[in-house]
Amino acid sequence: AQVSRYGATPAENVARWLAGLNDRDHKKLVKAGLVSPREAPEAPETQPEALGEFLDQFITKKASVKQATRTFYGHTVRNLKELFGKEKLLSDITQGDADDFREYLTSKYAEATANRRCGSAKTIFRSATRHRLIAVNPFDGMKTTVRGNLSKRRMIDRDVTDRILAVCPNAEWRLIVSLARFGGMRIPSEAFMLRWSDIDWNRERIRFRVPKTEHQPGHEEREIPIFPELVEPLLDAQEQAERGSEFVITKLRPKTLRDDAGNFRSTSLSTRFKQIIRRAGLEPWPKPFVNLRASRDTELRESFPGHVVEAWIGHGDRIAKEHYLMVTDDHYRRASENRSGTARNQARIASQS
Repeated sequence: AQVSRYGATPAENVARWLAGLNDRDHKKLVKAGLVSPREAPEAPETQPEALGEFLDQFITKKASVKQATRTFYGHTVRNLKELFGKEKLLSDITQGDADDFREYLTSKYAEATANRRCGSAKTIFRSATRHRLIAVNPFDGMKTTVRGNLSKRRMIDRDVTDRILAVCPNAEWRLIVSLARFGGMRIPSEAFMLRWSDIDWNRERIRFRVPKTEHQPGHEEREIPIFPELVEPLLDAQEQAERGSEFVITKLRPKTLRDDAGNFRSTSLSTRFKQIIRRAGLEPWPKPFVNLRASRDTELRESFPGHVVEAWIGHGDRIAKEHYLMVTDDHYRRASENRSGTARNQARIASQS
């Protein structure tokens, strides 16, 4: 009931009118001493929740996502429990604790891994704020962008690729290397999923499943041209394929491609590819198949618009810049070319002088 400074309780109809009055006008009446201030509603009593209990519930709610995603979050959950303990209250975790978590990760893992897990922690604690278990996300403001490691990027030119193709043990290996270097395919997942029915010789295109993004609507598959460099390897593999074969890669394809959760099993393909590289008299480079794909990405952007290459390679411009694109020796050579040769000759004469 609204009570005036005179101690009188207003009539029922006046009380209803006061109850519907907005706060600004009600405060004017309070200031004039005509009614008493409104009582602030009591905040609902929220029991603080232990970190371990919340993290377990978070993982349980992720039952519908891919197993690889659950595993990714699981690594972060394990690290959070290791550092803070299961009994620490969510409300007691501060921004300073978040900084300590980053330091803890960087002491154990590479910077990229630490950034990924801090980003994962930010997502986990955002869930806690949205459920009103905590008021502030302690990881807000922390930079968690994963930068590509330039030291691990290699431009694999065509001469090197030809040397490797020359020592590949069979047609399937030549095709796998070609699909990565000239088709921009992810190895092994996309190559292992490739079927002969995916190859449309009339339209000169290849349409294939993309396991990495198949859970995203509209990104279940990708289409690329049958690039000239792919024609001979495809025909050789087709000639040697067993009659009625469904998949293009059969001899190198494991019998069980995915585990019970639907994730691709690890294979020894990368290890065996490094052996082939050494057989060609070369030193294996970091991320052998990824750099073949990155080389094709870089190469295609010299001749085709960005949106076209993105459709063929299967990632956007930001990812390409962060993890794939490279400045090559050919870029420097072309930039310094002078058709007349005048500038180059003048520089040569000056240096000799």
